[in-house]
Amino acid sequence: MKKLVCLAIAALFIQLTIAQIPTGFNYQTVVRSLSGNILANTDIKMRISILRETTEGTPVSVETFTTRTNAIGLVNLVVGSLDVSFKQIDWSDGPYFLKVELDEKGGTNFSFIGTSQLLSVPYAFHARMADSANETDPLFSTWDKSTGISIKESQISDLKHFKNSDELDPIFSASPAFKITNTDIVNWNMPELDPIFNSSVAKGITASDISKWNAQSGFDGKYTSLTNLPSFHPIAFSGDYKDLTNVPLHIVSLSQAPQKGDILYFNGTQWTRLPVGKEGQFLSIDLTGIPVWK
Repeated sequence: MKKLVCLAIAALFIQLTIAQIPTGFNYQTVVRSLSGNILANTDIKMRISILRETTEGTPVSVETFTTRTNAIGLVNLVVGSLDVSFKQIDWSDGPYFLKVELDEKGGTNFSFIGTSQLLSVPYAFHARMADSANETDPLFSTWDKSTGISIKESQISDLKHFKNSDELDPIFSASPAFKITNTDIVNWNMPELDPIFNSSVAKGITASDISKWNAQSGFDGKYTSLTNLPSFHPIAFSGDYKDLTNVPLHIVSLSQAPQKGDILYFNGTQWTRLPVGKEGQFLSIDLTGIPVWK
């Protein structure tokens, strides 16, 4: 089977009459082959589907038309004239799409031609229903705009659980003020009992203490003026270094007072004075570690 291209030249328009609500709309198209040649005077079969919501949506009406193209390849169809389901379509519950399929040999081997959205024109079916609508709202017919609108809970049938008795404001529930009780309000201006302050070292400060904040202490600076003084035990010390305990093991002790320029060295037993050398001598250390002038 050749691949076919369907070209809608008149698109969609409503077949309206005064006597009754319209039952369909006209669909007019020229049938061409893939090469662009018009299929004139040819028996064909077309399948028209109304899809809901998307181009791949659920069909709410499907019709198969057996027809013949004219000398210029044109066919005219009335969508909705064959399927009773078409009359049950709720055009307010859209969107709706028109799907077109074709068998050029008039059989049931349909090829997909295309899908396009139904825009404003078919929805005149839904608007037409307003002709039979009757206003029965007594409040609306007698409403005095100067007094405003007053709607009672009993006048609304679809409140379900949203009533005054079970209103739970989720925003207020998340507020810090949600847990404020009547007791809190009664105690609003009561003295503050701060638990942190009760554990502070400043808790014992009195008004009398504050009044003396900048007053002098009255201490004259004498040790004897202090109270709670420690008691010292007398120490028997002769003043001689040898009478002390825990003295160092090695004490420098010279039999002769040193002179200016003398050098002290330890000979292994005690500290010894090395007199000042003469001019031209130099100081050296012998094998025993004793310094000598040479």
